[in-house]
Amino acid sequence: MLPSYHQNQAFEQRSPTNIKHFFIKSSDIISQNVRITVEDEKGPLWYKTKELMEHEIVDSVMDCKTNQIRWTIHQPKRG
Repeated sequence: MLPSYHQNQAFEQRSPTNIKHFFIKSSDIISQNVRITVEDEKGPLWYKTKELMEHEIVDSVMDCKTNQIRWTIHQPKRG
């Protein structure tokens, strides 16, 4: 699990700008499937999966609200 960044209250009081903070979580990288989730204060926004197929590696970006694929990247395993 990747560490997540948490802002302290002293910084929030000093900085009145509208900065959005996101939390990033990662699944275990030992398995053949990896999942990275990006969340804000309201919950998960999207996640990226990386799957090892027979002849290629497929990265997919999924929308958490609709659970639909928004983007895929196909890479050959070799070369």
